[in-house]
Amino acid sequence: MVKLNKKIRRYLALVLCLSILLVPVESYAAKNNQSTNQRVRTTTTAAGWVSSGGRWWYRNADGSYPKSTWKLINGSWYYFESDGWMATGWKKLGGEWYYLTSSGAMATGWVKLNGKYYFMNGSGVMQHDTWVDNGVYYVNSDGVWVEGKTSQNRVESSRTDSAAGWVSGGGRWWYREADGSYPRNSWKVINGSWYYFDGSGWMVTGWKQVNGSWYYMDASGAMVKNAWAGDYYLGADGAMATNTWIGQYYVDGSGKWIPNKQKEPEKQEIALQSISLNQTSLEMWAGESETLEVTYNPSNTTVDKKATWSSSDESVATVENGKVKAVGKGEATITAEVDGKKASCTITAKEYYTLNVAVTDFLPVGRSEFVQVYAPDGSWYGGAEEVKMYSLNEDIAEFNGNYVKGISDGIATIVVEGDGRIGTATVVVKTAQKLQNPYFEQSVYNMKMGDKRQLEVSTLPENAWISAYGWKSSNPKVAEVDWDGVVRAMSEGETTITCSVQEGSLEAGFSPDNKNPYITVSCTIKVEGVGDNTELDKIEWKYTDSSNKYEFVKVGDIITPNIQVYPVTYPFDLNDVELSIVWSGHSSPAGTVSEDGIVEILEGNKIKICKPGEARVKAVLNGKETQIIFSCSANG
Repeated sequence: MVKLNKKIRRYLALVLCLSILLVPVESYAAKNNQSTNQRVRTTTTAAGWVSSGGRWWYRNADGSYPKSTWKLINGSWYYFESDGWMATGWKKLGGEWYYLTSSGAMATGWVKLNGKYYFMNGSGVMQHDTWVDNGVYYVNSDGVWVEGKTSQNRVESSRTDSAAGWVSGGGRWWYREADGSYPRNSWKVINGSWYYFDGSGWMVTGWKQVNGSWYYMDASGAMVKNAWAGDYYLGADGAMATNTWIGQYYVDGSGKWIPNKQKEPEKQEIALQSISLNQTSLEMWAGESETLEVTYNPSNTTVDKKATWSSSDESVATVENGKVKAVGKGEATITAEVDGKKASCTITAKEYYTLNVAVTDFLPVGRSEFVQVYAPDGSWYGGAEEVKMYSLNEDIAEFNGNYVKGISDGIATIVVEGDGRIGTATVVVKTAQKLQNPYFEQSVYNMKMGDKRQLEVSTLPENAWISAYGWKSSNPKVAEVDWDGVVRAMSEGETTITCSVQEGSLEAGFSPDNKNPYITVSCTIKVEGVGDNTELDKIEWKYTDSSNKYEFVKVGDIITPNIQVYPVTYPFDLNDVELSIVWSGHSSPAGTVSEDGIVEILEGNKIKICKPGEARVKAVLNGKETQIIFSCSANG
């Protein structure tokens, strides 16, 4: 096709007209030769176009105006020069050409200028040296449409909606989809036959190699299958057969028929009667593997002996090519199938689980420590009569019942076994040295109200063995310290934090002995100002009896919960606290709530004491909780 037909000319004319109509319709103001500073200082609250001296600029709502940039206005893109004036005509930006219509709006699609057609993509960039508009038209290096150079003469069909169908051009055929597109480098089934279209969209006839296979299309373009094409055979999928017999005829690796090649007599088929496995049942530990083997009856069967394996429960046992792996506790059936014949093996899998072994990480030479063993759920697992304990390094540490004793300096691995369960731990054995000089890194620590700090006491020498640390604050109203040495600033002021360090004894025991004296060391905490910590650390019920967490009350009392939050600066309301009765009653087991009604939760989070007895109440605030036991008496 050499020229655009009337429909295409009308289409391009319409595109050009629409672009011209995109002229802004906002109010016009300002004077000719208006300066940059004058534009900035124009006083108005509404954004809009401003005309001056036959040129246009755009005023933002704050009085500023765009410069050296694109701006989207009322759905159209505009470009403004470095002095703020709206650009029109051709504009080269970032190495790409754009066309701004007389209204300033960026053009897209076809543009006709001085009798020449240009094509702008959706981003407004002029296209060049490529096919455009769905691959139908070609534009040269200057971006100008080359009249008469159209892809497959598809101009008319791609520009107008029409039904799908075959289209002839120059003695060749292509297929038009309902949307005007056409298949390229692909197969397409049309009216029950397969056709292949090349990279230009032309229907292929004759031989064609696709994805490594050869195909033959007859004169109509239809793919040939289940038939000979000369000395070559096309299979059921249309692919040329190679290295195989086609009836009494043989085709070689190139697919060509080899004349005079005789087919060997067919072997006598020997049917498979049954199969069996070398094991019918297995007990395995989780993680273990066993290989099952298939026996064939008869052994000389001519069927394919490759077995298909399956497991009835892969969470218990898996199988691959006869190799069985126990995964988890339970029972599973492993099945092998050959030519419809099956055989199976029952797998009983026992599961190891890891025991948790609790022992000190520093064991002085000569010291014996009791070894605690726990199940994964945290429950105590038992003593020496239930488990076997031993050391892999008896020259460093050895066992006597449940006690491990340090023998010499080094690192020993201890093992605990019982009923298919196993646990390990390491212990460092050192010759203990006498404690000489515990100390704080600083004498004074500055904090802000609401902050917390972990205090640590350093000890010399390095191999000194510490059995206990004791912490105390001289003024808990200023700063509290817990048994781990965590200090929380409560109010402005000063307090002394004392740490009592006790040297360990070589005698075995569960808790620190009192035979060795404590060495005390102190530091000063100064609290000034308010910290910025706003995250809730913990809550605590300030009870009367600090040792037993009991609140002693009498029947008829109405208690307001005394909740302490950390940090103290954390804002909260008592109504935000969720109260619940954990258990109550004289005869009720812990963890149950009887109907005795010893305590009652009232509106406003008050607690009423109703009957003599004991009750545990839980308080929860933002996921943090605390509990207290009320001991209720008739007379107080």
